[in-house]
Amino acid sequence: MKNLQLALDTSTSRPVAAVLRGPQVLHEWSGPSGTLHSETLLAGVRECLTRAKANLRDVEFVSVGVGPGLFTGLRVGVTTAKFLADQFGWRVAPVSSLVALALGSRTDSFERLWALSDAKSQRVYALCVEPAAIQPGLRPRENEEVALPPEEAARLMGEGDKLIGEGALAFRNCWPRGTRVGESEEHLLHARNVGLVGLALRDCGALIAASELLPKYLKTGQPHL
Repeated sequence: MKNLQLALDTSTSRPVAAVLRGPQVLHEWSGPSGTLHSETLLAGVRECLTRAKANLRDVEFVSVGVGPGLFTGLRVGVTTAKFLADQFGWRVAPVSSLVALALGSRTDSFERLWALSDAKSQRVYALCVEPAAIQPGLRPRENEEVALPPEEAARLMGEGDKLIGEGALAFRNCWPRGTRVGESEEHLLHARNVGLVGLALRDCGALIAASELLPKYLKTGQPHL
């Protein structure tokens, strides 16, 4: 079994992994919230490969969420992807974790989608996108992914906007009237969506060498909407 993709993300409270063949998910794993990602991620990778009846030599490339996210968690996925890519000669797809989160939104009616992760210290990481832009090929421009206090994010929101992610839940009392928080499953970042973004990056020739892979840490700033 060849030409598989390994997908990883450790930007949120739950580490996730999946093995895909093209867009088909062969197996997907999510670790428990509240544990050290470094203690569980490799076990999750092994589970995915075992259930897919594959091994690391069957993998063509690795996709990894590069954030934005917190330093301690985010570096686990990035370091793991970089190490495996070095060992097995893989190319790497650097995936926006907020784009992967946005792909988990249901296709119901809303004006704009806010993908929000909890940045701690009374901040959220935020990406605001129009419904038509929510697709695996979405590549945020500079300053479209930002770190903001929730009160500042709330001032940028409008009626009919939909909010998803751990940041949407953590600060739900801050959001203005007329916005709505998504359903429970929409707040989870899934490795399958990291893989779909990675597949789009591969198909447009945007894979990089392991040595070029960097996590995305953000300072507080104002988004371009």
